[in-house]
Amino acid sequence: MSAETRHAKHDTGRLDLRDGWRRRAEELGYDVDELIRAAAPEPPGPDGGLRADGPQGPRTPSPEEIAQEVFDPRHGLTAFDKEFSTAQLLARVADACRYGVRSEELEDLALRVLGVQGYAKALPPRGSQLMEHTERYTTLDILRAERTIVDQARNRYADGSARLSADQAAAALSVFEVSAGFTLGGEQRRVVERLLTAGHGVDAVIGVAGSGKTSLMEACRVGWDGVGLTYAGASLSAVAAQNLYEGSGIPSRTVAAWLQRIHGGDGLTGIDVLVLDEAVMTDDRSLAVLLTEAARTGTKVIGIGDPQQLQAIGPGGGFA
Repeated sequence: MSAETRHAKHDTGRLDLRDGWRRRAEELGYDVDELIRAAAPEPPGPDGGLRADGPQGPRTPSPEEIAQEVFDPRHGLTAFDKEFSTAQLLARVADACRYGVRSEELEDLALRVLGVQGYAKALPPRGSQLMEHTERYTTLDILRAERTIVDQARNRYADGSARLSADQAAAALSVFEVSAGFTLGGEQRRVVERLLTAGHGVDAVIGVAGSGKTSLMEACRVGWDGVGLTYAGASLSAVAAQNLYEGSGIPSRTVAAWLQRIHGGDGLTGIDVLVLDEAVMTDDRSLAVLLTEAARTGTKVIGIGDPQQLQAIGPGGGFA
């Protein structure tokens, strides 16, 4: 192939390919302008997150707009982790700038996002400080959830919730052992006695898998039935909720269903005891909501689980 032939094949300067393509597309019935708008949309209008700013084109979002996005509890930096680094913040701030941001402006913009009131909180340094952007932060809603969990456990200590007498508890244990066909061990009996007679508004049962935690809840259910208390269960998944019901006789639903009921207005009204199965897998935000509602309705909350087992999908640790 000669150089002249090669040049002829690639010399399209005198051809308007776009005009030819447009004619062919229109002949096939396509709206070319609509296709272009779908493939390369213009910046959103005044109702969108980003707006055109006169002849300069799309603007960079304000620090307040970015903070609202990157610190969103459902999708932001602490949706699944309790803390984030400066490096992670820089990446999310850059993502929030849909039409780009100059690299030399990114760090300053991230600092201004951190400075927006009501979102981020610096954490003490940890580990090596030789690398850049390792500073640690969390969000204030995580701290509020943690504080709520601790405060509710302290404030409701020995508040008399769902409290039975020693005789009533002993009778419940006897009935359970006869119906179950086996005798509980000494430690197991002490757990049931504590849950039935101590009267704590927030209580916990910690035990490894297979240690009989669900059987202990069945023994407690016998006691609650004996004095006419209402009870219900909660678990992260529908399968676990069904397992709790089958193993203890406590009707159960998912944590999400309880949260929906709380936000819908009915909440825990009419429930004397709520058993939170696999409590370690309940994230702190959800646990804080449950405990706050339980305090309002006077519901005793019993969390059962093992902090060494599977952790929460979201920011967790409240049970531990």
